[in-house]
Amino acid sequence: MISLIALIGTAQAIDLKWWGVGPNIASNLFPIEYPTSFPAGAKVGGLTGGDPLVDKVGFDLEVGGRGVLYPTSAGRLGARFQLGFGQNRFFRQEFTLEYDGTIVKQGSFQLLFGGGIGVGHERFNDDLGEDWLSVNYYPLRVQLAGLLRDNSRAYELGIFGTWHIAGAQKYYQNAADNNPTDGKGNASVAAGALYFGVGLDLTVYFGDFFTDKKKRTNKNGSNNNRKKKRH
Repeated sequence: MISLIALIGTAQAIDLKWWGVGPNIASNLFPIEYPTSFPAGAKVGGLTGGDPLVDKVGFDLEVGGRGVLYPTSAGRLGARFQLGFGQNRFFRQEFTLEYDGTIVKQGSFQLLFGGGIGVGHERFNDDLGEDWLSVNYYPLRVQLAGLLRDNSRAYELGIFGTWHIAGAQKYYQNAADNNPTDGKGNASVAAGALYFGVGLDLTVYFGDFFTDKKKRTNKNGSNNNRKKKRH
């Protein structure tokens, strides 16, 4: 959230084409149950391929915030912070930095394509809540989105794909487990994990989306003239 606030300060300090900050919601559509596969360290029998010791997620919802800055109308920089929730007390935290290029611009509509990188953490539990898998990861993200804007708001609907490059993967048998099965540096424990997804997200931005810089300048000038007249 500090990064999103910093985007507002930067937007006000320099002359940008547009800028906006607002809430975002998202959900994975594929795979039907996430993730595709767990690491061997979180399966009965390990590499021999037993049942997972924790549960997959059949439905998830991510909520958070996004901020974007348009140095020009040709592209934008962005930051995103999300919290994810799902079945069996699934939980995710993720932060990404992004860039999108404008591939279609028609009036107040834009079609944008881009991607981002970041850091994240997610936790998978079993249905009894006794044991869990903790995963630190680095998300790679690609996205295609349509955006419709007016003077002070913009509405964006997009489809995205993510692939999580797993870092530390630790399986805990219970809350008192001080020696979890750790996949870091142990290929046999970490083998088999595959975390990727495809989904939809929706964002509403609030900021400055004036279509024409002259209109913005005239508006500011008109406001200044009114203030002078009052004095």
